[in-house]
Amino acid sequence: EMTGRSREEIRYIMSRNLEVMKASVIDGLTPSKSISGLTGGDAVKMDQYLQSGKTISDTTILAAVRNAMAVNELNAKMGLVCATPTAGSAGCLPAVISTAIEKLNLTEEEQLNFLFTAGAFGLVIGNNASISGAEGGCQAEVGSASAMAAAALVMAAGGTPFQASQAIAFVIK
Repeated sequence: EMTGRSREEIRYIMSRNLEVMKASVIDGLTPSKSISGLTGGDAVKMDQYLQSGKTISDTTILAAVRNAMAVNELNAKMGLVCATPTAGSAGCLPAVISTAIEKLNLTEEEQLNFLFTAGAFGLVIGNNASISGAEGGCQAEVGSASAMAAAALVMAAGGTPFQASQAIAFVIK
């Protein structure tokens, strides 16, 4: 009601955001460097390590790390990312949702609910604290994005709203 958009239009916009997130993970898995040459190619190295089968860490966690790195590297190369809540933290939510899709076999509806949940908690954070890296430093950006992802992941895994709020508190502390 407050946006003046229909429920269908809002769901369509969110589905576009979801597609951008999924594409940014794939598009970021390239060995090319950013224009400055300071970043790029690390997501590919992480993917090669993951594919080697000789990891000492859980593959789910490594996949999420790879996906976050891919999106962050794509952002540094001026690629299309979905700022959630900022471009500086754009890798957090796509990394978690892409990994959750695979691990939890999330349906399209569940994927959209994931993003709506993250967005709702992001509004709470944004209305009560800073999400701006310029104002609050990287922790404001990445901390809020990680908290949003944690809450959405808890809900996607069958948790309660209270458990999701506890996940946010755990991440932000």
